[in-house]
Amino acid sequence: MTKAWQEAPGMRLPQGGFTIIELVVTIVVLAVLTGIGIPSLREFLVRSQLSSAAGEIHAAVARTRQESITRGTFVTITPLTGTDWATGYQIFVNPRNRATYTPTDSVGAGTSIVSAEILTVRDAPNWSYITWPANTSDGNPHRDYFTFDDTGRPRNFDGTVMTPASPSRVRMCISGGACRELLVDNLGRIQILKN
Repeated sequence: MTKAWQEAPGMRLPQGGFTIIELVVTIVVLAVLTGIGIPSLREFLVRSQLSSAAGEIHAAVARTRQESITRGTFVTITPLTGTDWATGYQIFVNPRNRATYTPTDSVGAGTSIVSAEILTVRDAPNWSYITWPANTSDGNPHRDYFTFDDTGRPRNFDGTVMTPASPSRVRMCISGGACRELLVDNLGRIQILKN
């Protein structure tokens, strides 16, 4: 007795799996999608690294400003080496508003003495993929320091307040041409501009 669901003698059941044509088509489609996706992924990663570097500089400048308000004195952020931000940066209390850190600086008397003090040193971040153009998008040289007074306003080393006509900027770019620019206006507001 034969059941209807059982195989009849001489009848073959269909085999499962892919044919060679289906496999080749799948591999071709995968290769095309990979060829399109990899360059886009690379560009995305490089732009993300640029945004990360800009965000780090933004946070460091914002901390510098906040420290100046909290401590009630000048606080400065400068590159570790000359004007090259790629070498890292330092944030320091700058009671006499000098261009470089001077450990013996202090102002005040009695219990209200403010002394020079290094707050942060950030050694050479991995920013080898970033270039630091000599000029910003407005054609002016990039800023090699930011100093804030006790009210959080940016100052020049001669003590003058920055003018609205010439905000301070630092520009960073990647090889593909994308750039970010950190801008500090005369009131101390900090922005990152894409250009």
